[in-house]
Order: sequence, then structure tokens, then C-alpha cells
Amino acid sequence: MNDFIGIPFEEKGRSRDGVDCWGLVWLIYKELYDKSLPLYTDLYSDTKDRHIGAVINEQLDDAWLRVDNPQKGDIIILRMRGLPFHVGMVVDDKTMIHAEQDLGSVIENYKGLKWSKRVLGFYRMK
Repeated sequence: MNDFIGIPFEEKGRSRDGVDCWGLVWLIYKELYDKSLPLYTDLYSDTKDRHIGAVINEQLDDAWLRVDNPQKGDIIILRMRGLPFHVGMVVDDKTMIHAEQDLGSVIENYKGLKWSKRVLGFYRMK
């Protein structure tokens, strides 16, 4: 996953030139797992009322299975202000890689203070 750290943030970005949170997951699945995930770029806006986390959360039943014991490569849905808002990918039993505005792509502890109360669930591709 270290090859994906430091990619700049770009809303609706889907390349190493820039990614948003789903764009990073999309890019990792494409490059590491040779799997094509939906782009979703036409289903959300950069406004807070229709963010990518809500779109992903709505689409989960089609391709993803909720899991209680996340493994590397599973996705993590995170909430902000009580709503699904953000997505990342599990790296190990406590860290995720994700992309945030002003940070770009980083690895952070999803069990730490910043994220632990925001975890909505973990999902594995069916």
C-alpha cells in the first residue's frame, strides 16, 4: 500500500495524478487486484448533501458483503455528522488507507480517537 501514499486529493479523481476517497479505493482495486469497480462519479457531487459515502452506502448490497472481522482490501465506510460520508480501505487490523482533502492519500488508525466512533461498517467484495 505504500505505493499509494501521497497521491494528491482531487474531487472525483481516478488516477495517480489525484484521487478522492473512492478514487483511491478504485485505483487500488484496479492496480493491485485487477478489478474494475464502478466509478460513481455521476452519482455524487462535491457538496455535503450528496457525498460519495452516501452513494457507496446505497450501493453496498449489490457487490459487497458486510463483515465483522475486516481484512486487508476490505472497504470501510465512515460517517461524519451521523451520515455515511467517507470511504477507505483496510490495510491491517487497525489501519486504513484513505484520501482526504488537504491530506491526499494517507494511512491512519481507524481504531484511534479520530476515526473509531465514525466507523459505520466494513465490507468485502462478493
